[in-house]
Amino acid sequence: MDERHQTWKRLLDSYELKIELPGLDEEKTIRLSRMYPIMRQILASVAFNYPHINVMAEPLYERLGIDWNAVSRVLEKSANSALKLMQAKVEVHQQIFDTAFCGVGWGKFGWNPVGADSFPPYVSNDVMRDGFTYYMRKDPFRIFVDPDTPPQSIGYAYYVIEEIEVPWKYVRDDPRYTLPEGFDGPEDLGYGAESERLGSDLYETSEEDEIVRRVKSDKKTIKLYEIHNRMDGRLHTFLEHLEDPIEDVPHPFGNANPRIIGDQVVDYEPLPGSLLKNGTQYMPLRFDLNASFHPVPPMEYIEDLQALIVESVSRRADILKRFARIIFAEESELGSNSQLEKRLKEAEDGDIVAVKSLQSIKAAEWGTVPIDQLNLEGDARGYEEQSLHVGDLAQQGASRKTATESALLAGQSSLNREWMQQAVAELYEDITTNNFRVWRDYRYTPHEFIVNIADADAESEYIILTTADFNYEFALRVDAQSMQPMIEEVEQQNSILLYDRLIGNPLVDQVEATKMLLRGFRRASPEKLLKGMAGGDTTALIDLEIGFLLQGQMPPVVSGMDHIAHMEAENPQAVAQDPRFAQLPPQQQQLVLQVAQQHAEMHQQMVAQPTAVGSQPSVDGRLVEGGQGGIISEVRQNAQETADAATADVATLTGRGA
Repeated sequence: MDERHQTWKRLLDSYELKIELPGLDEEKTIRLSRMYPIMRQILASVAFNYPHINVMAEPLYERLGIDWNAVSRVLEKSANSALKLMQAKVEVHQQIFDTAFCGVGWGKFGWNPVGADSFPPYVSNDVMRDGFTYYMRKDPFRIFVDPDTPPQSIGYAYYVIEEIEVPWKYVRDDPRYTLPEGFDGPEDLGYGAESERLGSDLYETSEEDEIVRRVKSDKKTIKLYEIHNRMDGRLHTFLEHLEDPIEDVPHPFGNANPRIIGDQVVDYEPLPGSLLKNGTQYMPLRFDLNASFHPVPPMEYIEDLQALIVESVSRRADILKRFARIIFAEESELGSNSQLEKRLKEAEDGDIVAVKSLQSIKAAEWGTVPIDQLNLEGDARGYEEQSLHVGDLAQQGASRKTATESALLAGQSSLNREWMQQAVAELYEDITTNNFRVWRDYRYTPHEFIVNIADADAESEYIILTTADFNYEFALRVDAQSMQPMIEEVEQQNSILLYDRLIGNPLVDQVEATKMLLRGFRRASPEKLLKGMAGGDTTALIDLEIGFLLQGQMPPVVSGMDHIAHMEAENPQAVAQDPRFAQLPPQQQQLVLQVAQQHAEMHQQMVAQPTAVGSQPSVDGRLVEGGQGGIISEVRQNAQETADAATADVATLTGRGA
């Protein structure tokens, strides 16, 4: 891994503006970062801000009398609650950053028992929930994978090694470790506490590195190597410079058969296989494919382009600055006026400098930047956009593009974004898969895991989850729209477009369609706007439905409404009294009255048949979007006819008609 570590370190240095360009002095280098805005753009477009898992439960074997919808709801609620309790989003965000600069970002899935300081590196436990699963980002420089691992999956790796730095006192007091007799700590290892991570001797150390080394020495930090042996199902732990392991046990996440006496699990019999997906606690995130398990880091693809842009900008600035105020003057002019040089340097706006001849004074014109320099810089920006840009908008400062160029760039950005999003979505799915698999085991029953399983618009219903609640097979899917923390208007636009297609469709639950629209605008409790449906105050709901009617759209009619109040407020005569009705074109007014009449009849039918359950009220086919008689199409056609008529009237009045 040494060569890869050098590459990763070089890319991270470039991100931190540690830029060295041949032929340019450090003080003349414009420290312009192209990686920073691209990294920020990737996180804004790819990282989940509101990760949401959709779950569909399936039977492990044939069972009768089970409500699979209820089981799916419990699994989905627990999955999304667990992601919040584990603070997985924060860890995944850092993992995305690691992936951009190291090719692979690593996270570790595990179990945090009740109590503190229970597993290396110990000090991390305060951010984790006791008696619960955890997910923790790991430093890519400290993870070592079996070199024979093929590129497609970590599940083929014979082993994974993690290098861990731990304060000596925790290792000394951990009952799991068997230390050599008479072993007194770091002093007996022969290297003090100055050892760094593998490969650190390949690059220069800074003053900050020296300070970190002294801090570790004060804490008596030592180094452990955990070897997770997938093939043999064992966990080996070594202390650096000691030949024999201090721990060699069956892997804690291997399959096991519990031995139960009464209601208590007293022992486990190890079985082949693993509880975890791919048989390992370590979960890689990769955006690209390669012939080896470690792909080329995405930022390496633009490393030379950034260097080219920085060099171009630096040279342009140097050219303009170097020849900014150089003036040529004839010797005869300077000889006849000894104060001329001083007066030219000190002259301010409006000052008059006397010379014998204007032809004897000339400003140097060497400050012009070659046109090829600008073209080269523009080409570099274009290649950069093709490589890693994931936004739909060009970056500020980019050259203007034609509509065709912009469309092509948007298509490339969309491909980059969706490809990266899929990798992050699969990572969240794998975290949830491991949660469900682990919680099935009696060793890892969540400690006081309480979840509200009620629907969003229903009264809260809390249950304490146990192992039996997860003894099902399941299918997972991540809501990709939850990935856009900075560009939420994309989701809002999609919600509006989908709502326009669904509203008035008799095959679609209109209440849920309205809730979907409100949730698209991040309304935490959309049901509050629709509470009239439950028999409460109907004023807000009636106002909302009148707005739909005035747009020529059919509001939903469901059981539980105050149908009498709706008929009184939404019949054609009442709608015609609304001030907004008078502002509509005559053709649209006629359509609105027809829709209002049908809407009132639907309420009348619900009053006449109050016991009907599950029936869909009939809707005139003209109300369904898509046909020749669709309301939206008809309104647009009427608007066009009105505009054409107005144009004809103007032509007739002005005498310019045909």
